Amino acid sequence: MFFRKKKKKDVKQSNSTEDNLPPSVVALRKTINEQSKTNPLLRAQITGKDISTNLVEWIKDEKGIRIETALGILGSLAGFSTVYAMVKKIEDKSLPIQMPDVAIAEMKDGRKLYMGDYINRRVFQYQTSIFSLTAGVAQHLGAKDITNFEPYLEVLKKQIELFGKPEFGIPNLPSEHSVGDLPINYVKYLFPKFLPILERYELPVDEFHAAFGFSIQELMQQAKGVVDPKLALNIVMECAIPMSKVDPNEVISKGF
Repeated sequence: MFFRKKKKKDVKQSNSTEDNLPPSVVALRKTINEQSKTNPLLRAQITGKDISTNLVEWIKDEKGIRIETALGILGSLAGFSTVYAMVKKIEDKSLPIQMPDVAIAEMKDGRKLYMGDYINRRVFQYQTSIFSLTAGVAQHLGAKDITNFEPYLEVLKKQIELFGKPEFGIPNLPSEHSVGDLPINYVKYLFPKFLPILERYELPVDEFHAAFGFSIQELMQQAKGVVDPKLALNIVMECAIPMSKVDPNEVISKGF
């Protein structure tokens, strides 16, 4: 297994009624509801802090945490959260299956490849996209020539071509900076554990990626001087891009 199981209590699932929530969560929800009127990103930012805290607890050992592994996990989950949100919104009929927002290609083996602007905006284009949040802090930490996402469109094209093949989803990274496991395994085993955290403060599903993005920013700030910021961006995007293409119903329920 890619991380050591710890004898800690699992994070409790959020409930629809405040009666069953810890008083601290109820109080923070009320604070967020009030302050989000002037800071619409607050809900995602606070969720991101919870993600960071729990990730460290789950993967640290006597040596601490390996930054490349943590970045790989967050990048994988961030990318997957975009397609997870797409499928949830398709299921509740708030997002129609039509181009350019949604495109679903079914492979010969029955697997589905998800594409379209709904995902692309959250991976690349929005101010709170995975790329924008990660590249922003990377640039702040000294990385050069990362002002646009165009180079990562080649990664996207390659991963689409590899979909359904054994090479799909393997990050193209230096061996000494590998992320420890395949992104799909991080998604399969860790995304369900993070769902209660993502739902704790009533974050809309189509903002899940932003919460992971803010967690990535926090990790990169803490890892200043440990991992080159441009390499950190590459790690995140190499993991996020392929995981934004997979079928959540296949990954979560059956494995990929």
